[in-house]
Order: sequence, then C-alpha cells, then structure tokens
Amino acid sequence: MGYFNEEFKIVLYVEDYQPALFFYREALGLLPNYTWNIVPDDNGARFYLAGAKLELVCNQAPAPQGRTHFMVQSTDVDKCFSIMSTFPDIAVVQPPTDRPYGARSFVVQDPAGNLVEVMQYQEDVGAAKQDAEREDIFDKELTVLFYVKNLEKSRAFYEGLLGLEKLHDWDAGPTDSGVRYKAGRGYVELLTRKPPKALGPGMVSLEADNVNICFSALKKKNAPVLHDIRDVFSGQRLFRLTDPDGNVVEIYSELEDIRDLKVAPAEA
Repeated sequence: MGYFNEEFKIVLYVEDYQPALFFYREALGLLPNYTWNIVPDDNGARFYLAGAKLELVCNQAPAPQGRTHFMVQSTDVDKCFSIMSTFPDIAVVQPPTDRPYGARSFVVQDPAGNLVEVMQYQEDVGAAKQDAEREDIFDKELTVLFYVKNLEKSRAFYEGLLGLEKLHDWDAGPTDSGVRYKAGRGYVELLTRKPPKALGPGMVSLEADNVNICFSALKKKNAPVLHDIRDVFSGQRLFRLTDPDGNVVEIYSELEDIRDLKVAPAEA
C-alpha cells in the first residue's frame, strides 16, 4: 500500500505574519518560491527547505493549531547558529549541544512560538566547506516532531492507516520512546518524551498519487476525516485527517495531475 508521492510540507499557521516572514526569510536565510497576499488576513509564503517545503499561512486554520517543533539538517550547525545569533531578538531555547543520539543541534523559537531545531550528525561536524553559500546550509532532512500521548494509537494512524514507511523505533521506557517515518522527501517523528516547550497540534501536508483513490480507501477504513474531499483555489484537490493528538494531516493532488476521477469533490 503506497498512497503518496515525494512532496512533503510542514504548515505553520501564524497570527502575526510579517515577523514570522522576517524570521524565516532573513534570520534562517530561506528564499520563498511562492507567496500570496489576497486580503489583509490571507497571506502566506512557501519555502523550499532540505528537499521538502515549509509554508507560513496567516489565515484561519482548518482546526485548532498550536506551536510546532520541527528539525532540519544543516551542513554546518555551528555556522548556522553564529549567523542567526547576529539577528536581534532571536529566542534561543537551547544553544549548540551534543546529543546522545549522535547529533549536534540547537533550538530557537520563531516569533509565533514554533520550535526550530537545526541539527548536524556528529560525523559531519567540522567537515563543511568554509565557502559554502548560505542557501546551501540546509540539506537532506526536514522532520516534524509530534509529541504523542499514546504511541501505539499514533503508530496505528501513521503506520497502519496511512502506511508510512517506518525507518526505526526505540524504547527507553514510557517517557522516552518513539518511531521515525519516511514521508516523501520529509520525515515524521513520534515522541513520548516531554517537549522542551508547551506545544499544540501541528499540520503536515502529503501529496497523494491520486487523492480520489486515497480518500476512498481511507474512508472505507473509518479514517478520522476532518473534512471531505474538495477543490481549492490554489489548484489542488484535498482532504484532511486528524491524528489521535489532533495534528492535521492534509492529503492532496494537483488538479492538473488528476485524470481518472473516482470521487466527486465536495463544494469548496
């Protein structure tokens, strides 16, 4: 069973758009590949990040959303921290620290309270090219971290229902167990440990081979559908699910890619 293509996107809903845009575009150094400004309360920007995508949205979220924690791999974690430290008002949650799982990382908080963890595997620390361009400082891995109340229920959702590929899991006791999944060009990690800050439900977006077939199959399995399939102005057909902790999983196909329509869309 394989529903999904390569596209993977973390979606962050923010109330104050301009400070968030400044943080990701200037402090983190990301270049938006798409922006929109339809009305004062409907703005957004989409960034390429480590082969996947990150999207900022200033609009009404489809379900209550809180702060999200995500992790991105860097070619030079210390250089990245040094650059970000030059910007005023950067909220450092954790300075560069060697982790017990073989990585070095730091954590900062964006203006909306989302946690951005920048990491580098220990064997790569110190091996980066000194003349690397700033836009090349992130590569390979973008991971959303979901802190879950019941790991088995969450595994049943992501692994059993959605069929994501499990890469590895671990069990160091009830307060430190988890599992890591491949999701297109990105990753989803489920954790039972206590988060470094208070977090709320987040949102990820996955591209389906055929959203019509995917919706029909998941509906038959009694998937927790937030809203039925619909067409949206951005040229996509999508539906959304909620996982056991309230995180939203959006599943979509580009309308231009859909040829064999199996399910009629609802009114947008």
